[in-house]
Amino acid sequence: MRLELRNYWRHLLGVTVNDLLYVGLTIVVFAVLILLVKGVERFER
Repeated sequence: MRLELRNYWRHLLGVTVNDLLYVGLTIVVFAVLILLVKGVERFER
């Protein structure tokens, strides 16, 4: 019983960490794209 509970929490934490990783990567990708667009706009002027 205790082992099952520990595995459940580990799985839950693993899913949470994966979700946070994907959210962080998505934010970084959008930030890079926005900076790239701003850089191109400034370069065209």
